[in-house]
Amino acid sequence: MSKAKKATSELNSYDSLIPPKYHHAAALTFLFLLIVFFFRDVIFGGMIFLSPDFIGPHSFATLLEDARKNGIFPLWNPYIFCGMPAYGSLTITGDRYFDITSTILESVTKVASFLFLDAQYAWAFFYYFLMGAGVYFLALRKVKGKIPALLAAISTVFSMYIIIW
Repeated sequence: MSKAKKATSELNSYDSLIPPKYHHAAALTFLFLLIVFFFRDVIFGGMIFLSPDFIGPHSFATLLEDARKNGIFPLWNPYIFCGMPAYGSLTITGDRYFDITSTILESVTKVASFLFLDAQYAWAFFYYFLMGAGVYFLALRKVKGKIPALLAAISTVFSMYIIIW
């Protein structure tokens, strides 16, 4: 059997297993299940990535309370370093309704957090999945093959630094 016929027969067997219109959904579901399986101890076992700093964020409580009372978004923090840009240095975040992309992404992240038992880490899993899905579709566009695109997404998701932790 020639190489072209063999590749075509393998492709047809793959198509008979999953209908072609569901290939992308199946690839993304597989990627999602791999992420859930890899992080199963964090999702279901009550483990954590790293012990966080619970004291540091309390230093911004006064600033945020003042901003909430005045109904403003805190752009400047007068309580550290004789004043420092809060928004520009990314030390203070809040509801940024003027940023439509951020608002949509935050809403989707909150909805995705209901899928996990520990909502504290749901954002990390959601962003891992979002990164993997983005790489899948980028590789699909560049390579024009679904299986190589899935392999690119899997290798990207599991090659990041947080996996080392």
